[in-house]
Amino acid sequence: MSKQIIPEVRATDAYDFLFKKAVKDNIDQLTGVTLPRLEPLTATATLADVIMKVNELVARLNHK
Repeated sequence: MSKQIIPEVRATDAYDFLFKKAVKDNIDQLTGVTLPRLEPLTATATLADVIMKVNELVARLNHK
């Protein structure tokens, strides 16, 4: 199944454009379109591996 892509932002005024662009940029970052993809954990992942992966997700959500 291919990943759906959000189309380019088109708007009728500047405020509408800025809002839609911000939403698109955030979704693109979270889904790995503009940032590197997050690799899945292996079946043998340790608790430390899980903690590191959760921290990766939190950093992405917080834009750090």
